[in-house]
Amino acid sequence: MRHVDKLPHEVSKEDHVIITMSDGVRLSARIWRPTTSDREPVPAILEAIPYRKNDLTSTRDAIHHPYIAGHGYACVRVDLRGTGESEGVLQDEYLEREQRDAEEVLAWLAEQPWCDGTTGMMGLSWGAFAALQVAARQPPSLGAIVIASFTDDRYADDMHYVGGAMLSDNLAEAGTMFAYATCPPTRRSSVTAGGTCGTNGWTRRAPGSSNGCATSTATSTGVMRRSVRTTRPCAARCSPPAAGRTGTPMPSPGC
Repeated sequence: MRHVDKLPHEVSKEDHVIITMSDGVRLSARIWRPTTSDREPVPAILEAIPYRKNDLTSTRDAIHHPYIAGHGYACVRVDLRGTGESEGVLQDEYLEREQRDAEEVLAWLAEQPWCDGTTGMMGLSWGAFAALQVAARQPPSLGAIVIASFTDDRYADDMHYVGGAMLSDNLAEAGTMFAYATCPPTRRSSVTAGGTCGTNGWTRRAPGSSNGCATSTATSTGVMRRSVRTTRPCAARCSPPAAGRTGTPMPSPGC
């Protein structure tokens, strides 16, 4: 294993950058970029996934993205709409709305003064599928994608289907996504204060709710989507990480 303790570029980080979509929904991004990019613009690389940048992937992100940024790129990690610190509702996997969001984020990145107008995408699994699908739409700034653990034929060769047969991984993936999609945004987010969190805002992620939390969350195939109601307060079901905490906390029981 090669140990790297110095990178070619000093890196700055912005934890919570709002990118507003055409329908008004605000997505949250974390951006790492060379400190010199204000005067020497660089290409931007997007990773857009639903796995909560403030906890689930925070440790991984803190390694990968600063490393790439330290080699002369702006790295942008976006929570998909309805996940993490982003507003909206996650209704299913790989919807056209998700692809349009990515296109709009890429266009926003290309216009930033620290970006040279060219963009790329990177991803593993969900992020890889997303990058491949967005690349097929040919957004003007997108020049390359770097992806792993994906397929271009989801019916014949995927974690959900092989040869058209549904696999048991659907149950595990559906349960995982159900648990994490029902967790609230982190407390320090501005989205938390004015968007999809709070007593009323958080439940907007679950259309049709009346009391407590009602969630129509995305699953791997869409076939296990359900509404779940509880009379317990939302905040009691899922505790966000304490301020300043790093790592990958597990959801509270029932979350």
